[in-house]
Amino acid sequence: MAKNYLDIQRKLEQTEARLLRMAEQRKALEAMKKQLAEESVLERLRSRGELLEKHLREPMLLTNEDIDTLLGLLFCSDSTQQRLEEMIAARKASTAETWDADDADPEGAETSDL
Repeated sequence: MAKNYLDIQRKLEQTEARLLRMAEQRKALEAMKKQLAEESVLERLRSRGELLEKHLREPMLLTNEDIDTLLGLLFCSDSTQQRLEEMIAARKASTAETWDADDADPEGAETSDL
């Protein structure tokens, strides 16, 4: 009986140690995920900032308020808003098609996330 108790106690300690290692690994992975998400946002903002400056004359002379005013003027027109809506709808449609293709197996049945 004492040997059985000691075996169970040892397994419990091993399991607790493994659980602690796994919790630390999860915390590290969550931090890595957060960092990658932040880097992705920053890269998107840098890329779009470069695109904006490519179309501006003398971007270094303009203030953020100047840029905001200009963008407000550009985006307030009905034709710009309509074109923006068309672009968003097209992107959503192509994204949905891609997701649908990824979710289907060769026989056309959906795959499960195991």
